[in-house]
Amino acid sequence: MELRKYQALLRDQPSWGELATFVPNKRLPVYNWFYYKEGFARDLVWQLLDLFRVAPGEKVLDPFCGSGTTLLACKQRGVNAVGVDSLGMAVLASIVKTADYQPGELREQAEELFRQPFRAGPVPKGEHARFFAKPLLQDIIFFREEVEEIADPQVKGFFLLGLITAGIQCSYAWKDGTMLKVRKHPVPPFRKFYQRRVKDMIKDMETAPAGAGKIMVGRGDARTLEFADNSFAAAITSPPYLNQVDYGRVYRLEEWMLGWGVEGQQYVGASAEQDYFQDMGRALQEMHRVLRPGGRAAVVVASSYFPQEDRIVESDLLLARAAEGIGFHVPEILVLNKRFALQHRSIQRGVLRESLLILEKPRERS
Repeated sequence: MELRKYQALLRDQPSWGELATFVPNKRLPVYNWFYYKEGFARDLVWQLLDLFRVAPGEKVLDPFCGSGTTLLACKQRGVNAVGVDSLGMAVLASIVKTADYQPGELREQAEELFRQPFRAGPVPKGEHARFFAKPLLQDIIFFREEVEEIADPQVKGFFLLGLITAGIQCSYAWKDGTMLKVRKHPVPPFRKFYQRRVKDMIKDMETAPAGAGKIMVGRGDARTLEFADNSFAAAITSPPYLNQVDYGRVYRLEEWMLGWGVEGQQYVGASAEQDYFQDMGRALQEMHRVLRPGGRAAVVVASSYFPQEDRIVESDLLLARAAEGIGFHVPEILVLNKRFALQHRSIQRGVLRESLLILEKPRERS
């Protein structure tokens, strides 16, 4: 009964459906350097910048920045942006994709890197080693150690991102939800594959629009942002969905390849339902605090189905209510995608929505 008010705000927007996925980014240089599960498309950010009338030089926040789509899209439009994420892999990808490089310098570094003769070293052991053929893992460790010697941290990050994306593509790892499974198949020689990957990334830097937006990326927690009140014109983000993706588990293999180990940190979306909405309430409260009066936020969320309880949780409506309780005005909820909730993989038990919450921080009364 109490959610009917928010049901009335639902507006079908199927033309933006694919933009709520990472699929369009796979065709775009730089955006496709690192695939991010449940990420959205560049053009969704551009549509929202136009909708919110964000001008070049203004500042946008993404408190769940993932692989940096919001940040890179803002940069290319001349909009300044700040991103934070609790996952180290996401921060690395965002920094690398939004940095400015000199292609000539990258080529010189690549020539130096791939001239180095291979030296076999000890192979790490443990559960993650099983996802790689032994020679491949030796190659990855060798090149990682070489890249770690690069003095310029920006250039080092560039080659590290290329290393892990090439490593995953040459591995036996297959991601099934949050599960990593071994699927053995013929793999290409890593050195040649990595070299081609780096070459393609350098070419992307020459063809993709650079943009004049200033970008800042850091590791942080959306529930406790370290930014001043009223300091952002807009926020564009997609937090983890309830009961969907535990990003710490999905990307643990990439972080292990970098020698970072496997973290035990709890991320928003990885916890129980009550904790999830408490965490999201705190994140929305922080967004409200840092947005300037009249600032707007776009938050991509999705409803969830719990088959054991045969229960759908309408996260978009619940979060709209929470946002209004914090002080946001909620003019509309755009429904981007719909799919059936399935019990036992075949019995339809309702419809799940992927939605875009549009939130406004009221202007101060004079």
